Amino acid sequence: MRTEPPPWGTTAQQRCDYYRRACGIPAFIPEWCAQQILAPGAEISAITMPRILGLSVAADLMSAGHHGPISCYPPARRWMFLTEPDLPDDREPVGMAAANAGIVTDTDIPLPSPGARHAAARIWIVPPVSTAFPSRSAVVSALRRCAAQR
Repeated sequence: MRTEPPPWGTTAQQRCDYYRRACGIPAFIPEWCAQQILAPGAEISAITMPRILGLSVAADLMSAGHHGPISCYPPARRWMFLTEPDLPDDREPVGMAAANAGIVTDTDIPLPSPGARHAAARIWIVPPVSTAFPSRSAVVSALRRCAAQR
């Protein structure tokens, strides 16, 4: 039985092209590392949080119809939710620091790459499949709800 390669490709360049074409992520491969894929934080944003909180936030978002993308950095046990930047970048929303969460903006955001095949590699929990990302405000609201229940 023949299996088709994944739609996002098996090389860093194919994955980067998929992120751009199918997901609208302005991804690029930096000159200093051919296996790394980054997205400029000025054009997309992300919210990071501990894995245990990320599980609850993902479930909350999915119950409201918001699906992915969510990546994980296993060594740090952190999840990262890619979001539409609909809130101002000038300050962290209330409750983020207490939940050990943060907004990533104005810096390059690392994305999972097929070239990074080691235990410290970033992986997708919910891969991007379209240009639809949850708003930053939706993720912050879900984070607040879930953190309040802990």
